[in-house]
Amino acid sequence: MVKSGPLWAVVVPRHPKLAMLLNNNPSFHGFAGEFRHSLDGKKRVTIPSAWRQHETDDFFVIPNPLQTCLTAMPPEVFKRIGEEAKASARSQEEYRLFASRFYSNAQFVSTDKQGRLLLPEVYCTQAGLAGDTILTGSMDRFEIWSPANWTQFQDKADEVYTEVARAVGL
Repeated sequence: MVKSGPLWAVVVPRHPKLAMLLNNNPSFHGFAGEFRHSLDGKKRVTIPSAWRQHETDDFFVIPNPLQTCLTAMPPEVFKRIGEEAKASARSQEEYRLFASRFYSNAQFVSTDKQGRLLLPEVYCTQAGLAGDTILTGSMDRFEIWSPANWTQFQDKADEVYTEVARAVGL
């Protein structure tokens, strides 16, 4: 079952055509699409050009606690998640436990001039990343998957995707 709530926010524009298509508002942006890129020997992966705004872009990368992939998010999204966790925690102890794991797992990374992110090797191992990767948009963040893990995820998500698509009239 899909829950709704105040989880959506306007994020920094990155691709003007995409922004216009999604919201008819040039200040709205989302990471969308699926891209296949290779992880090089130094654990660098190229970010799709449509997702880049500057010569270098900054992201926080964390191992996704719910899936076997990495999640990359711009600093403003990272900050918002921390604030939402604090506001929605049932107790100070619950927030401290979440914050300890969330912030300690996060690595700040910047793209180089070729638009590549250097991923921590231990995170690549945890997510099963080697060779080919799949980068998938997830609106205000993106995920980095191994092809095998992405296929498994899609198989699990198909039923929910179909149910929600039917509910929203897609």
